[in-house]
Amino acid sequence: MSSAEQEFTSWLTTHGTVICPDVALAPFEGMGRGLVATGDIQVGPDERGSSLQQLTRVASQPETVIFALPRSLLVTTSTSLLPTLLPADEWSALGGWSPLILIMMYERSRTPTPATTPPSWAPYFALLPAPDSFNSLMFWSDAELAELEGSTVLGKVGRDEAEAEWKDVVWPFVLKHRNVLMPGGGGEDALRERFGLDMFHYCGTLILSRSFHVESGIAGDDSDEDDSDDEDEEKEDVGDVAMVPLADILNAKSGCDNVS
Repeated sequence: MSSAEQEFTSWLTTHGTVICPDVALAPFEGMGRGLVATGDIQVGPDERGSSLQQLTRVASQPETVIFALPRSLLVTTSTSLLPTLLPADEWSALGGWSPLILIMMYERSRTPTPATTPPSWAPYFALLPAPDSFNSLMFWSDAELAELEGSTVLGKVGRDEAEAEWKDVVWPFVLKHRNVLMPGGGGEDALRERFGLDMFHYCGTLILSRSFHVESGIAGDDSDEDDSDDEDEEKEDVGDVAMVPLADILNAKSGCDNVS
């Protein structure tokens, strides 16, 4: 493992995460990193193409817990310290994905100390894709998007709406509360580097591509919501969405045994 991966796994276990000894982080050429099995892993019952005898045999054996981590390590609107540092009425007035995006921007720029509470997510953020690594439509230039003129996909990018949200809501909020968001001080260039439009797009893309839906204290993959229509997405409560360290490194393949 790289030094960043070692620091990440050490951070997880130090803060109460239990990881199966038969899995490990590993690089995949051209695709980043993932979690691989280094030993046999017991799977749970699956009715697809299985006989009753096979199901009985598998069901009688315990499933393997790949990992278990405390809720405090999830990045959510309730685990971050930021909402408690700001006026409650102003924070609650923020809508859509903006509260969680602001938390992502704040937490990734927060300087960790031995007494940091809640614990800094710096080791987790260090493993996330770099800001310049995305090439989705949100990051295309106007000239590149013009090549798609006439396609219905242009109406689904949402960049104009996102930029209007940042310009009209998020950036004024950042300027008003800059002493809280950047307590160490600094000029507007430093503030834009941490909370500017590019970082807003970056953190928003991380959330939309890697977040999980949280229910009853259990983080479950929100892949089912990926195919929902725009109306369902607008109704989703951002308070139920979490960035889950380690879980977003898992990969899944339809029709195969996947972690659930």
